[in-house]
This record gives sequence, structure tokens and C-alpha cells, in this order.
Amino acid sequence: TPKPSSAASDVYKRQVKSAASVNAGQRVRYLGNVAGGPELGTLGVVQKIFARKAVVDMGKVGTWNVPYYFLAHVRVAA
Repeated sequence: TPKPSSAASDVYKRQVKSAASVNAGQRVRYLGNVAGGPELGTLGVVQKIFARKAVVDMGKVGTWNVPYYFLAHVRVAA
């Protein structure tokens, strides 16, 4: 049986679980699909950490309060 190797499952593995797994200044990807919000896949930099959300600067899109379950870690190229 083939292992699922889809991009979606890969992103889920990198999903931010809580404030303990992300730091200010870290790059993240937005996974949400909320009307009026940032576009799916938008990259940003964490500005502040709170108990249930992070403030993320997404450049031209603006700065957003984003719950951790809508964020994923960005892989760093070696």
C-alpha cells in the first residue's frame, strides 16, 4: 500500500500546535480560509505570541491576529 505523501499531509505535520512551538521573528504560512482574511498560503513573520493566537505581519496584506491552528512552520532550506 502506498504511503500518502500529499502536500496537504506534509503541511499538517508542520502545523503550529501552540504558543510553545513558535517564536517571535519566525516565518510561518497561513492555512486559514476565512472570508475577508489573508489568502491561503500567505507567508508572514510572527510579531507577538499570545495564549491562543499570534500577531503575524504578512507584508502588503497587513498584520493579522491568527489562531495557531491556522499557522504552519515554514521549512528552512539547508
